[in-house]
Amino acid sequence: AFVTAQATSEHYHLVLWRGVGERAYGLRAPYLLCRGADGALRGVLPLFIVRRPFGTFMTNGLFGAYGPLLADAEARAALLARARELAEEARAHHITLKQLGDDPPPPGYVLRDTSVIATLALADTADKVWRGFRDKTRNAVRKAQKQSLSFHEDPADLAEFYDVLAENMHRKGTPIYGIAFFRELLAALLKDGGGGLAVLRHEGRVVSGGIVAYHRDRVYVPFASSRPSA
Repeated sequence: AFVTAQATSEHYHLVLWRGVGERAYGLRAPYLLCRGADGALRGVLPLFIVRRPFGTFMTNGLFGAYGPLLADAEARAALLARARELAEEARAHHITLKQLGDDPPPPGYVLRDTSVIATLALADTADKVWRGFRDKTRNAVRKAQKQSLSFHEDPADLAEFYDVLAENMHRKGTPIYGIAFFRELLAALLKDGGGGLAVLRHEGRVVSGGIVAYHRDRVYVPFASSRPSA
């Protein structure tokens, strides 16, 4: 409730990611809360402790988490101090905070501007959204519409979507999350009505798809892929 009430919160702040990480990978995920003297919640900091052969690290964004630290100044200091204590206890060699915004990094942290996100503002009608696309995009959609593609929203299509995603990731030489992670994520999204799976089929075969999530006034597509042959 605290996260949802914050105007700057992102889907990756939600506690559902903790359960996904714990169940899919057995991660230790200390989600920190800071309360004032009156008991009111003043800040939150999701964290994951990741143990790898080359060392342990801690991050607030193992699966995404591109958002600001949701806390006032005093709570922020308390949360970061506790995070450092946990990192030292876990013998982590660093803490990574994935954040959006222009705020300077906390004391002791080094800013590394290495990632971007892409956002698309949505108009209030489908027609306005359509007219906002570039000609090249509209032409691509029209071409697809002529190819007997069918749209489906069925969790049972997860294995076929995963096959599409894995094909692309392997082609790029990029490691991919195990299918257990996607099962847990999809189940968590469906449980709270916060998202689902959408795919396109061609002649009965899944050729494209994406995981979709919702938070406040935003739609997220954290994972999407299409078969190069399609």
